Amino acid sequence: MFLIEFLLLVIGLGGGRFVYRFLKDQTALQSVLGGADVDIKRVLIVGAGRAGEKLVRDINATPELKLKVVGFVDDDKFKKNALIHNIRIYGSIELIPELAEKLDVDKIFIAIPSANSDSVKKIVEY
Repeated sequence: MFLIEFLLLVIGLGGGRFVYRFLKDQTALQSVLGGADVDIKRVLIVGAGRAGEKLVRDINATPELKLKVVGFVDDDKFKKNALIHNIRIYGSIELIPELAEKLDVDKIFIAIPSANSDSVKKIVEY
């Protein structure tokens, strides 16, 4: 009897939180992918490390930003063609001009906390 009550309590308390988070994530995803809003800006992220992953997570969790991440570039050759939150890492920063045109990119975000001014300048020149 106590086991059944315990399971019902866990499901009741945890289930509500799970449903809330699931619906919130689905609503955010639909608002970004829905296609109804033409104001959504397409974003390419430079840097596929922890900062890039956190940036895409924050963008996906905040639909009012009206941003959709379409890809990553990163100089780590081992990350090429990998996925972060189902978003492809295309390759090195030299591909930025080609990808910007191919993926119809509106904005480029640099997610490299350790980048010095020379590195940022090099990225901006692309």
